[in-house]
Amino acid sequence: MEDYTWVGVFLPAGTPAAIVQKLNEAVNAAIRNPEVRERLAFSAFDPVGGPQSQAAEYMKAEIVKWGKVVRETGAKPD
Repeated sequence: MEDYTWVGVFLPAGTPAAIVQKLNEAVNAAIRNPEVRERLAFSAFDPVGGPQSQAAEYMKAEIVKWGKVVRETGAKPD
């Protein structure tokens, strides 16, 4: 089994699209900054960034993947 940790920025459901877009642009600009990238790399992060729609699709795929693992293994939270 392969596992990894990822980190994202989330907003409340119903946040206006213009605000979502503005935050997405700011996050993407930050992770293009060489100093930010260096600090993230020092902490073993590999920043990806991209459009919000790509992050949403990734999240949906993760839910499907891990939902299957939980159903097949019977995993329960401690």
